[in-house]
Formats: sequence, C-alpha cells, structure tokens
Amino acid sequence: MAGFTLQNTPMVSHDGTIYLSRTQNNAGTDFFYAINDDGAAMTIRWSVPARWSVVSEFAVAADGSVFMLAPGEIVKRLDPLTGATLAESAPIVSDANAQPRMAVDREGRLFLCNGSFTNGRFYSFNPELSLRWSVPVANSNVGSPAIGCDGTLVICGVGTDVRAYRTARCEGDLDLDGAIGLSDLATLLSNFGTPRDAGSLDGDSDCDGDVDLSDLAVLLARFGSTCG
Repeated sequence: MAGFTLQNTPMVSHDGTIYLSRTQNNAGTDFFYAINDDGAAMTIRWSVPARWSVVSEFAVAADGSVFMLAPGEIVKRLDPLTGATLAESAPIVSDANAQPRMAVDREGRLFLCNGSFTNGRFYSFNPELSLRWSVPVANSNVGSPAIGCDGTLVICGVGTDVRAYRTARCEGDLDLDGAIGLSDLATLLSNFGTPRDAGSLDGDSDCDGDVDLSDLAVLLARFGSTCG
C-alpha cells in the first residue's frame, strides 16, 4: 500500500476478511482496503477511495456488507466480494479531522458517531443508508456506539453525557417476519449449544452467551404468536 503514515487500526469481519482504512490526507494514498488472509499470506482483494480519518471504526452487517466513510463525508455500504457500492448516504457533518465510529444491528441499521467536537452528531441510518434520525452529541470522539445482546445501544459524548437507546424486542422472532413460527424454531435449534465465541447466537434470548433450554423455553412460550 502506498504512503508512509497510518493511524487507523484494521477490523476483521466474521468471515475473516480484514478491512483497513489506510489514510494520511492524500487522495493518492487514502483508500479503504479489503484484505484476504488464507493463513499463509495476505492479499488485497479490492480497495476504494476513503475519506481521510485520524481514528476510525467500521461495521459489517449480517450479510457481510461493510460500511465505511468515503470522500465527501458520504457513508457507503460496500459489497464484500467486489467493493461495489450497494448504498450511500447523503453527506454527514464532520470536522476536518474525521473520527467516524460505527455499529450495525441485526436488521442492518447503521449507527454512526461522527467523532466531532462542537459539530459532534450521532446518526441512525436504514440499511439502504437513508437517514432515520440524528441528534447532536458534542465531543463524540470519546466513545463509540455499542450494541448489547438485548439491543440496547449506548453512546457517549463529553463528561457525563452517556445515552442509551432501545428498540422494543419481539422475543422469539429470529427471522424478523413479525411472527414466531417454525422458521424461528429451526434457527434456534441449528444454533442450539452454540457458545459465545463460535458461530451465530441467534436465539440467545436471555443474553447469557449461549443458546440453550432457557432460550428454547422463551420461544416455545410465544410459539404461534405475532409481534406488535
């Protein structure tokens, strides 16, 4: 990779792809890379132009698509195999020294702190990167959005400015179709016995780090019901 300075750290997707925003405020060197690692060598799969950032964190959706910050203060969702743009946002607010931090939920909704000081702002986007809402959060460079197992989203700004958001859950609806039925049961059973550090935890209703009898009991108690 061209260039000589690098402040951003890499991120590893759940499929093993390494992503790195390698930037130094130079259009000739500022690119977002997808890197293969086959255990013997690392090879560049693709790269696309990136917005210069001094600190950055990115996010990968459940389908493997990756979110990044492109030139022009535009958030993009990229195809993990080719780097092709799948969706892009309208320009966001950002300080000159961009410090984007991101998190994505199981439904593909993106949450982004722009990492700015006076212009600090927290954004929520739909999967196609249309804006859901945004709120000012001054000095949001000091913390990232973090999503807990139960869907609680936490962000922080300066001092004691710590905020938590939560979308109402429909326990047992693992396929998000608005009802608890056979496909949800099949998903849970396919993950039954899965520990925290291996595979999917779809079905971990009690957020204890595995899918077990207590989670099955929750689903069966709601079997046949609908959400809403």
